[in-house]
Amino acid sequence: MLKRILTITLGMAVGSLIALGLLHWVGMLGLGPAPKLDDSSEYYREVLALVEENYVEGGKVESDELTRAALEGMLRSLDPHSDFMRARDYSNLQEDLDSEFGGIGVQIEGRDGDVVVIAPIAGTPGERAGILREDVVK
Repeated sequence: MLKRILTITLGMAVGSLIALGLLHWVGMLGLGPAPKLDDSSEYYREVLALVEENYVEGGKVESDELTRAALEGMLRSLDPHSDFMRARDYSNLQEDLDSEFGGIGVQIEGRDGDVVVIAPIAGTPGERAGILREDVVK
């Protein structure tokens, strides 16, 4: 019985060593998951550590805030439409977009002291009531 337990334990140890060796070689050959991403992450960590160690006002460095600012800058550099949002801001945006709007559903503007309809919005009470472009609201 003891011989069987030792054989199983030895087999598990050898299997683990082989698996770790394969993972090491895969990493060295650059075949693992996103080696560039790992390099970039490590570079960011190094810079953040340097800032935390050497910033003039040492105790005032907030790693979380610096990371958020870095993410915001990274995404803004892509194009004018990309931006980083905190989870609560995204949740508020989704809530605003999902909510219903009140009113009759027309776009208006002020002209010479009058309120003039620019356009009724399709499928709204204003459109169903027959409000047309250029109608003056009295």
